Amino acid sequence: VKQLREHLDRMLLRKIDNPNEKMSELDTRVVSSIALLLETEPAPAKGANAAPPGGAAKSDVKPGDWPCPQCGHNVFASKRECFKCGFRK
Repeated sequence: VKQLREHLDRMLLRKIDNPNEKMSELDTRVVSSIALLLETEPAPAKGANAAPPGGAAKSDVKPGDWPCPQCGHNVFASKRECFKCGFRK
C-alpha cells in the first residue's frame, strides 16, 4: 500500500507539472486497477439515482462498457475513445 501511494503521489505531481503528457503503461495499469477497485465499493448515493463520482450510475453500465483508465468515467462499449478526456482504448 505504501508503494502504491508513493507511485500515485509521483504520478499526480507529474500530471500537475505536465498535464498534457501521456500516461506511461504502468500509470495506466495502476489507474485501471484503482478504477476496478472503486467499482466494487460503490460510493454512498445522495439520491435514488445518484451516480458515483467517477461516472454513470451502476444501472446505466451495460455489458461491454469500460472504465476509462485515465479519468475513471464509464465509456459506452461502442466507443473507442473516452468522451471526457479523449483517452483512446
